[in-house]
Amino acid sequence: MQGDIPGFLTASCNSYSSGPFNVGSAYDEINMGTVTTNPDAKTRRTVLTAAYEISAVKLFAGYRWAKAYDGAVLPGALPGAANQGSNLWWTGAIWQAARALTLSAAAYYQDFRNTGGDPWLFVVMGKYAFSKRTDAYLSVGYAMKRENSNMGLGNGAAGFGNTPPGSNQLGGAVGIRHAF
Repeated sequence: MQGDIPGFLTASCNSYSSGPFNVGSAYDEINMGTVTTNPDAKTRRTVLTAAYEISAVKLFAGYRWAKAYDGAVLPGALPGAANQGSNLWWTGAIWQAARALTLSAAAYYQDFRNTGGDPWLFVVMGKYAFSKRTDAYLSVGYAMKRENSNMGLGNGAAGFGNTPPGSNQLGGAVGIRHAF
């Protein structure tokens, strides 16, 4: 089966929209092992999302179940087979405040099984569109950790990485984007 090839991704997703309401689901399985090291190591994730638009505001919420098997490690999980499962919950809103100005806020909570290190993440963002291809943005995030959690505002090269266990992190980004 192709899903058993190291590094291979098996995925499926579905969505449904009716007027201002939208729901979606996705499932993926990633073989994390190599031919010589943990060849059966894999992660499985299922996601359910919902959104509802009220005038210029879109409310959204979601849930993601994740589990690692046979030596695979979930991002942010502490080493050990007993905690390689997690539930991630999120909710937020996006407000089209003006034609060129979009504001958003979201909260995320991740529950790692069999640990007390369950982090919260809060994010606010503003985006101002100068044109269809150019915008400026400001994003601020706060990672609030409990006990031995070491998750930061991002994941390695994709963000600010991990922090010392139990310490919180505040970060921000400001920039201008131009799409070519």
